[in-house]
Amino acid sequence: KTDNEIKKHVTKEYVEELIREKGEEAIVKLLSELEQKAKEKISGIEVLKKSYETSLEGLKNQNLDMSNPLSENTGKNLEGFVTALVQTKLEEKYTYDDWLYKGSAEFEDGKYPEAIKSWTKAIEKDQTRHEAYNNRGLAYSRLGQHEEAIKDFNKAIELSPGEGYYLSRGVAYVNMGQYEKAEDDYKKSIALGKGIVLAYMNLAELRIIKGNY
Repeated sequence: KTDNEIKKHVTKEYVEELIREKGEEAIVKLLSELEQKAKEKISGIEVLKKSYETSLEGLKNQNLDMSNPLSENTGKNLEGFVTALVQTKLEEKYTYDDWLYKGSAEFEDGKYPEAIKSWTKAIEKDQTRHEAYNNRGLAYSRLGQHEEAIKDFNKAIELSPGEGYYLSRGVAYVNMGQYEKAEDDYKKSIALGKGIVLAYMNLAELRIIKGNY
């Protein structure tokens, strides 16, 4: 990017004109100014890179299941991570985690189609990890694409049956009117002790829908 900026301003004609008008002293001064600007740019990028690395490590220490509300601090951490990410890395260099947390930030902002794209990129990077499948399923659910959501929840459960993604799949089954499957998933979530309060609440609401007061 620095090279491109220099090429924009320092054309062959411009250099020739400088030589004619001011000679070598002007060229040395110009190059010195450009070098200083380049150093300032690099310094700024290093600060952003450090911010990106710090944010990434902080996010890795959390289990970001987007079916649960994020704390205010986590939301800010995600926002800072994405800001630093897009300014320090080219997309073709993004890792699974880069796409995972970028999608999480987009989901938190209600940008569900963008989140789906990011989590799809994450899955392309690594198809053995479960988080992106579950989170993409949640985004599909928000868009009313419940069949696609269930496919993703199935894959997440296959990869990590103990993680408690039954709760997410149960909600999708309710939205499709498949109440027996939903009840079964809520019970599995309770048995695992994952999202247990929400699972009990959802199970109670489901039993009201079925008239089982």
